[in-house]
Amino acid sequence: MAEIRKFLLLTVWLFVLQFSYAQKVEVNPLGEKIVVFNDGSWTKLPAKKATAENSPEKALSIEEKSHLEAERIAKNAKIDTEEAFASLQKIRSERMNLETQLQDPKISTRALQAQYQITIQKEKQAELDWQNANEDYRELAAMTKMSFKKRTHAYEKWLATKEDERRSATLERDKLTRKLEESIVKEEIKEVYTYAAKDDVYLNPPEKPCNVLFEGVDEFSGNYRKDLAPELFFYYTPEPLKMLYKDDSFMKAEGSMSVSQGFYYFNLKITINASKADRSYGFLEKGSILTIKLLNGDVVRLLNNHSDRGVPAADKKGIVYKAQYALDSEVMKTLKKSEVDKVRLFWSTGYEDYEVYELDFFFHQLQCIGQ
Repeated sequence: MAEIRKFLLLTVWLFVLQFSYAQKVEVNPLGEKIVVFNDGSWTKLPAKKATAENSPEKALSIEEKSHLEAERIAKNAKIDTEEAFASLQKIRSERMNLETQLQDPKISTRALQAQYQITIQKEKQAELDWQNANEDYRELAAMTKMSFKKRTHAYEKWLATKEDERRSATLERDKLTRKLEESIVKEEIKEVYTYAAKDDVYLNPPEKPCNVLFEGVDEFSGNYRKDLAPELFFYYTPEPLKMLYKDDSFMKAEGSMSVSQGFYYFNLKITINASKADRSYGFLEKGSILTIKLLNGDVVRLLNNHSDRGVPAADKKGIVYKAQYALDSEVMKTLKKSEVDKVRLFWSTGYEDYEVYELDFFFHQLQCIGQ
């Protein structure tokens, strides 16, 4: 019997020894405990479940939790106070910067004045927000020292009061902001779009400068002569050619006035950007007619003083024609009555009509030649 007992004890000891060598407990890189077996395989040890007694949350009483929450709310209120003060300082800096700009007459505008008034209102509101945030913090900090029951009642009452105040303050602030922003827009409109008849470019168009090429005594006749520089009179591109002349015009006409020995002349220079234009247009004959139609319906007919068969343009890609028309006093009076609408030019091969976009061409030329 004793022998059998010894054999059993030896067998159990050997089994325990073999098991202890067959596995071992290690910690992996994630900090988890694992069991590594002799063959290289492993498994995680089950984590111990936290008991209700070991949980810190469960260990706190309702009164203690209430106190911690009150301290957290008071801490957030203090942060709100600091942020409100920082906002106030920023708006104060903006107001001071605007005051500096308003002292400079080159920068100061009515819109800037309105912006300054808005900033003053914002500063007042920011100061009020900061004061309210300070008051909230003092009240909430005082609640951390109250008993649980008293604190609960005080906090509920504070929440209800502040909710109403915040809702009312938000509505008032939005209303004030809209009003002030509208005032800025109105001032900008007044400053930019204020109507004054004297500034109306339609009623009082800005005067063009008079560009005079020559004014003095003519060396050949010994009489007074004045020549104005050419200005754009009209331009024209036939419909089939518009795709070819996107950046330029097929035909460009420039005109100018001159006076010599008491006689007034209208000089016309026509450039056709086509080297073989003379095949279609021919030339300008002496005595050919230039018909000018005004917007009021009046028509003026001028006669060309000399013939011109055209010369190649400077770039050799076109032809330049010149014509000169004498103007008597009656014609000049008619040209001063209304803007020009269109012209009809007679070539040796026929006539062609051209729309005039420089409506005040004769107004300006006649004014400058008469000065």
